[in-house]
Amino acid sequence: MRRDRRALELLVAETRRAELVHWCLWPFWIVTALWPPPAGVLLNLLFASLFNLPCLAVQCYNRLRLQTTLARFC
Repeated sequence: MRRDRRALELLVAETRRAELVHWCLWPFWIVTALWPPPAGVLLNLLFASLFNLPCLAVQCYNRLRLQTTLARFC
Protein backbone atom coordinates (compact mmCIF):
# COMPACT_ATOMS: atom_id res chain seq x y z
CA MET A 1 0.00 0.00 0.00
CA ARG A 2 1.28 3.42 -0.91
CA ARG A 3 1.54 5.92 1.91
CA ASP A 4 1.75 9.19 0.08
CA ARG A 5 -0.69 12.03 0.60
CA ARG A 6 -2.51 11.60 -2.71
CA ALA A 7 -3.15 7.89 -2.11
CA LEU A 8 -4.63 8.66 1.32
CA GLU A 9 -6.82 11.41 -0.15
CA LEU A 10 -8.15 8.96 -2.73
CA LEU A 11 -8.83 6.39 -0.01
CA VAL A 12 -10.75 8.97 2.04
CA ALA A 13 -12.86 9.75 -1.04
CA GLU A 14 -13.57 6.06 -1.56
CA THR A 15 -14.62 5.57 2.06
CA ARG A 16 -16.95 8.57 1.74
CA ARG A 17 -18.48 7.00 -1.37
CA ALA A 18 -18.93 3.69 0.44
CA GLU A 19 -20.64 5.47 3.33
CA LEU A 20 -22.95 7.29 0.96
CA VAL A 21 -23.88 4.08 -0.85
CA HIS A 22 -24.81 2.34 2.40
CA TRP A 23 -26.77 5.38 3.62
CA CYS A 24 -28.66 5.37 0.32
CA LEU A 25 -29.29 1.61 0.33
CA TRP A 26 -30.46 1.26 3.91
CA PRO A 27 -33.83 3.08 3.64
CA PHE A 28 -34.95 0.92 0.70
CA TRP A 29 -36.24 -1.67 3.15
CA ILE A 30 -39.27 0.66 3.42
CA VAL A 31 -40.21 -0.17 -0.19
CA THR A 32 -40.70 -3.77 0.86
CA ALA A 33 -43.44 -2.64 3.27
CA LEU A 34 -45.81 -2.57 0.30
CA TRP A 35 -46.29 -6.33 -0.11
CA PRO A 36 -45.27 -8.62 2.79
CA PRO A 37 -47.16 -9.07 6.04
CA PRO A 38 -45.95 -7.07 9.08
CA ALA A 39 -43.60 -9.86 10.16
CA GLY A 40 -41.96 -9.73 6.72
CA VAL A 41 -41.55 -5.96 6.94
CA LEU A 42 -39.88 -6.38 10.33
CA LEU A 43 -37.64 -9.08 8.90
CA ASN A 44 -36.63 -6.78 6.02
CA LEU A 45 -35.86 -3.96 8.46
CA LEU A 46 -33.74 -6.34 10.52
CA PHE A 47 -31.92 -7.64 7.43
CA ALA A 48 -31.28 -4.12 6.08
CA SER A 49 -29.98 -2.96 9.46
CA LEU A 50 -27.77 -5.99 10.08
CA PHE A 51 -26.13 -5.76 6.67
CA ASN A 52 -25.86 -1.99 6.15
CA LEU A 53 -25.30 -0.36 9.53
CA PRO A 54 -22.13 -2.32 10.41
CA CYS A 55 -20.69 -1.41 7.00
CA LEU A 56 -21.54 2.22 7.68
CA ALA A 57 -19.83 2.09 11.05
CA VAL A 58 -16.68 0.53 9.58
CA GLN A 59 -16.50 3.04 6.73
CA CYS A 60 -17.02 5.97 9.08
CA TYR A 61 -14.35 4.67 11.44
CA ASN A 62 -11.91 4.12 8.56
CA ARG A 63 -12.58 7.58 7.14
CA LEU A 64 -11.98 9.25 10.50
CA ARG A 65 -8.71 7.34 10.97
CA LEU A 66 -7.56 8.22 7.46
CA GLN A 67 -8.39 11.88 8.01
CA THR A 68 -6.35 11.83 11.22
CA THR A 69 -3.44 10.28 9.32
CA LEU A 70 -3.78 12.90 6.59
CA ALA A 71 -3.71 15.68 9.21
CA ARG A 72 -0.31 14.39 10.35
CA PHE A 73 1.09 14.85 6.83
CA CYS A 74 0.61 18.63 7.00
